[in-house]
Amino acid sequence: MNRTSRVLSASAVLAAATLLSVAPVAAQNWKAAPFYETLNLTAGFMPDPVSRSLQAGGVDSNSIDGTGCAGFINAERPDYDLNYTAGSSSLYIYARSGSDITLLVNDPSGSWHCSDDWDGTDPMIHFESPSSGNYNVWVGTYSSGQTQDATLYFTEMDPSGSVEEMPDVSAVPVYETITLSSGFMPDPVSRSLQAGGGSPNPVSGPGCLGYINLDAPDFDLNYTAGSPPLYIYARSESDITLLVNDPSGSWHCSDDWDGTDPMIHFESPSSGNYNVWVGTYSSGQTRDATLHFSEIAPSGSDRGFGEGMPDISAAPVYETITLSSGFTPDPVSRSLQAGGGSANPVSGPDCRGYINLDAPDFDLNYTAGSLPLYISAESDADITLLVNDANGTWHCSDDWDGTNPMIHLPDPPSGNYNIWVGTYASGELQEATLHLSEVSPK
Repeated sequence: MNRTSRVLSASAVLAAATLLSVAPVAAQNWKAAPFYETLNLTAGFMPDPVSRSLQAGGVDSNSIDGTGCAGFINAERPDYDLNYTAGSSSLYIYARSGSDITLLVNDPSGSWHCSDDWDGTDPMIHFESPSSGNYNVWVGTYSSGQTQDATLYFTEMDPSGSVEEMPDVSAVPVYETITLSSGFMPDPVSRSLQAGGGSPNPVSGPGCLGYINLDAPDFDLNYTAGSPPLYIYARSESDITLLVNDPSGSWHCSDDWDGTDPMIHFESPSSGNYNVWVGTYSSGQTRDATLHFSEIAPSGSDRGFGEGMPDISAAPVYETITLSSGFTPDPVSRSLQAGGGSANPVSGPDCRGYINLDAPDFDLNYTAGSLPLYISAESDADITLLVNDANGTWHCSDDWDGTNPMIHLPDPPSGNYNIWVGTYASGELQEATLHLSEVSPK
């Protein structure tokens, strides 16, 4: 059927998705370039579903007449176009939102399809025997007014079920939204979390395993890309998995990259928002884990990337020190043997020296107040300092006062600090003293 003839034929579709037998009004400009993107998919595509974020709605009333053809759209152009090469599978196009939304699709034959209230107030259109060609897609709002956040999905698997089936990419993350620009320092940026949740990972594709919290991502990453790649990975003593929804809405999964730790590598990352879940391979309790963001290839014992990262979860070699702001005496000092057998693998200014990767020298459990925090060390030898703060951010120092290091945190967070005192040169351990103070040491 020639798309310019716009001749329609009737057929039954699932739920409230209806193929109309009336001539379409030319208000919807299906010929225009889509507002967001043209996607190219071939039957059997992975991962499945493919999802895209958008602002649903517009100022124009859906002019197609028929059941389910409701709502307000941007008639000047589609939101998305789909160039689809069909196979033997069905094709489902649906959308999710916290608001009442609608769906309008013009298929490769020029026939119009509408849906409203398929699953609650979310719409879905089912093509049981889809044609190859171009699909024009609008996501509308049932009521006029402002546009609304929504997610559009393309899948060959029946999505019937409750809204909880797919992870909620629009929810506020459980822990934090992290904002990074290419070239960020220190590198990596690390965050502690409890991995896992009560629901199986519903995304289909290689490495898409484990149990997560469908209600919200663990973290969001707002990333401004440059020329380096982006690595998102997680470490734990338990078997964990990783799920990421990238700025284009594509899903990525990982399991068992380095032992039972997962990693996802974006060779040419896009700028925008990344939703990140860290799951557990087995159902049950959540597990301690650390999530890392890096532009440097992370170490993997089976990948030949070099040294591992310092183990922030291990018990300290010497002591865990507990202090609250205003502590006396000030400074608190501890003697130790500085150094270790491994080069400091953290990237950033003054990140030098040799440390023990297996465990911190000291942990500091610190309750912050209005005062700054100074962590310094002194020795007759040339020494360095490495601290992972309560937010998971790495800090390095070398040669602050002669060959002695110091790290100044003007607005320190409360929580756990992992502390290593290293030696600038490899070799034997060296006598040193660690100082913790809220008064500038100089």
